[in-house]
Amino acid sequence: MLSHGNIVADARNCMENDGFKQVFGEHASTLLFLPLAHSYAQLIQYGAVYSRTVLGLADMADAVAELPVYQPTAVLSVPRLWEKAYTSARHQAAADGHGKIFARAEATAIAYSQALDSGGPSLGLRLQHALFDRLVYARLRAALGGRVRYAWSAAAPLSRGSGTSSAGAASPSWRATA
Repeated sequence: MLSHGNIVADARNCMENDGFKQVFGEHASTLLFLPLAHSYAQLIQYGAVYSRTVLGLADMADAVAELPVYQPTAVLSVPRLWEKAYTSARHQAAADGHGKIFARAEATAIAYSQALDSGGPSLGLRLQHALFDRLVYARLRAALGGRVRYAWSAAAPLSRGSGTSSAGAASPSWRATA
């Protein structure tokens, strides 16, 4: 059984031990649009209260419109929504005649993310990343509100493309299972 005491203990543990201190705090904010019946949503809600993080609540159907208005510093979601956002951005780029640029930016983001995990990106990769940051990644961050420093996915794994490219393009990307 998952009691309120269990959730509070879990939230305190996370806030103290799992790197949450660098994400949550008095100057941080998050927009929560996972159903509050979801155990991960409960953990984030309790953690936000515990760490004095500003917490906004939105319906998942309104999340895309709320993100630019609310401007969270951390975004927590489920893979379905990340995949939908990724596919939408890719299709919009193709419709605008920028499909090839988006594809190259995606490949660069994936390579950059992988390089961060294995010794760091080369000068050429850092230059490519800086170019695509101006052309593509900044727009992706703006769609998330412009202030996002961290993004999470919970409940199931992200696809290699959306998870790795988000880490290389917009912010550190973490996955949690609840």
